[in-house]
Amino acid sequence: MQKNPDLERLEIALVQLGFALEQQEIQCEAERTEQKKMKQALLARIDALEARLRGILDMDAETAGLAASSEAEEER
Repeated sequence: MQKNPDLERLEIALVQLGFALEQQEIQCEAERTEQKKMKQALLARIDALEARLRGILDMDAETAGLAASSEAEEER
């Protein structure tokens, strides 16, 4: 029994669409994974910068406290 050529073309088109859809899903998942990695890297950078800023602010506060105490001693 011979298949209808239109049905054969339709089957081929459906298989191709299925492969294209699967490839698109794989690409979307890869992009989501990459975005997640980038987000984690950015959050880690933000945390590191925040820690550095806190350290600098703490040093400035200590320096200001030392300067104030030395000024008070000089006034005595």
